[in-house]
Amino acid sequence: MEASLLPPDDSPSKTFQAICELCGSAKELRLSDFSLDTEDPFQYVCTCGNKCRVILSQRGAPRKRVKLICSFKLAGDSGKADRFATVLDVSTNGMCIGTDPIKNIATGAALIATVLLDSKQKTKLELPCVIRRILTEKPSLVLGVEFQALTDDQRRVLTPYLTA
Repeated sequence: MEASLLPPDDSPSKTFQAICELCGSAKELRLSDFSLDTEDPFQYVCTCGNKCRVILSQRGAPRKRVKLICSFKLAGDSGKADRFATVLDVSTNGMCIGTDPIKNIATGAALIATVLLDSKQKTKLELPCVIRRILTEKPSLVLGVEFQALTDDQRRVLTPYLTA
């Protein structure tokens, strides 16, 4: 039995998903279900009967809440139109974006996100990303994406959103 390392979700709902390493099913857990003295790692029993261990940890990079307009295109969707989304938070390593439900989307998929910054210039920033988490928060879909090979200029433009 391998432990899953899951950082707590910073969303107002204070929920996170734990994924069974045996059958792959996801279970939504609430931080309020666990007391502060809960042993880390804690266990939950999956519907398949597997006892899963989950380790709660702090994020490697703090997230800053934002509300920015975004569009993105999956790497394999060259002929399709851009999908619209909202950037919910951003960190030095990635961002969380909310969008309408998408069929045939998977973790590990590459995408290019175009973020419209709320500066005077309304700068558009194109960010290469990889999907690391997919959360269903009805009726929306929330994607946790990790930045890939950002340039120094892209990092410089993002800095005010991380420190403000």
